[in-house]
Amino acid sequence: MQVMFMHSMSFVEGEGKEQVVYVGDKPQVIKMNKIQYVFIDFKGNGEATQHRVEQVPFNGSKQAFMEEFSGF
Repeated sequence: MQVMFMHSMSFVEGEGKEQVVYVGDKPQVIKMNKIQYVFIDFKGNGEATQHRVEQVPFNGSKQAFMEEFSGF
């Protein structure tokens, strides 16, 4: 089994790269922030076997992240 979670301090500002996205036919450059996710793997008996932290792109501000996070 694998469990994934984020915490209130998961937002990582300024670590992302700029990315080109298209709105209609017009390209826009946006700066992606990141969110840290924590993954924990468990054996069938419930024993934790490993953990890792991964950062994934997030197209939003810290305020947008906190609004989304508080909805959980």
